Amino acid sequence: MPVPLPMRLGPDTIRKFERAAEGRIDEAIVLRDAGKHLAALYLVGYSVEMALGGAYFRLLRYGPTDPITRQERQRVVAFGRLHHLMRPEPHDIPGWARLLVHYRDSLGPTYPTTAFAILVVNKAEEVYNYWRPEMRYRNTEVTSREVNAALAVAQWFQRQYRIL
Repeated sequence: MPVPLPMRLGPDTIRKFERAAEGRIDEAIVLRDAGKHLAALYLVGYSVEMALGGAYFRLLRYGPTDPITRQERQRVVAFGRLHHLMRPEPHDIPGWARLLVHYRDSLGPTYPTTAFAILVVNKAEEVYNYWRPEMRYRNTEVTSREVNAALAVAQWFQRQYRIL
């Protein structure tokens, strides 16, 4: 008897975040090209969230395959909210960017430039202007311009991932 899918998923890891972020972009492109803009946009938002989360846990010195538990993610989010870096809503993509920039600043040296740190947060805000987790419950029209704009941001995060 095969093991049920939820039992095969295992814990999150940085490597899983990285692969999933890339995979969701690839799937979003297929969906966009098929005219499924809402579904494409939905996957794009999660791709950015996973890239930011992976980069944050990498800064915390997690190894590529070290388990990242739900409780650890919740602690990180609670810290971000306590320090007014993250908003109370779930899947706060700009909050993950602010948390990442804040933690990197505390470690020093920071990003290549202050402008880059600002760009990380601005790009996260940009994708969040198009995306919310509630989209999965809606049948809202999404234009190709909207999905392409959000997709460009997700692809930017993929290109910059190693220096995030």
